Amino acid sequence: GARGADAQQLRQTLDRLQQAVDDMRQAASSQQAGTPQGEAEARRAADRLKEAQQTLSGLRSKEAGGQVDNLARQAGELASRQQDFEGQMRRAYGPQSKGVNREQAEQLAGQRGGEIKDLKQLEQDMQNAVRDLMATERKASSKLREALGDMQQAELPRDMQRNADWIRRGMGDYAVMSESMITQGLNELRDQLKQVQQSMAAGGKDGKPGPGQDDKAMEQALTNVERL
Repeated sequence: GARGADAQQLRQTLDRLQQAVDDMRQAASSQQAGTPQGEAEARRAADRLKEAQQTLSGLRSKEAGGQVDNLARQAGELASRQQDFEGQMRRAYGPQSKGVNREQAEQLAGQRGGEIKDLKQLEQDMQNAVRDLMATERKASSKLREALGDMQQAELPRDMQRNADWIRRGMGDYAVMSESMITQGLNELRDQLKQVQQSMAAGGKDGKPGPGQDDKAMEQALTNVERL
């Protein structure tokens, strides 16, 4: 798939980086060092190094963008499911309701359980993304951390679990009153992640790549070039 192709491109780029460093070292240590021909060789090697570095930077940005796209998609799906769930709750427990039997209550509580599970997974994925993007996409990482903090402060999983418990205990008419707050919280999370996604798509990077797990070879290569 695309991920395999990206991994292959990453390996090829790292190989080119290493080759460019070796070429520069050769140019610096050859008998022609300091001569016009030697300087031309060093320039060519430096150009190849810069090109490989730009390719690697593009790969890193692409991977980071995909990670944020996935978070925004998850949040959008959760917000949509919650809006649908709130509608079901209003029909089941609102003024026009004909009452809810045990089977219907269990079905609603089960739906809510699925939402809670997926929201906790989204929270974990956001924590991972905050860490992964710290090196290369500091602004996006900071915005994600802010969204994560707001989400945790809202304690949505706790409120969702409380309502699921109330539904099971025949107290859905109490639960329905706070569903709009849960909907609002998930809508805000969706909107925050969409903003991060849009800022990255618009090139909202700060241009300060740091050492990531997959590109220590690039950092070493750049260090070698500076030494040369």
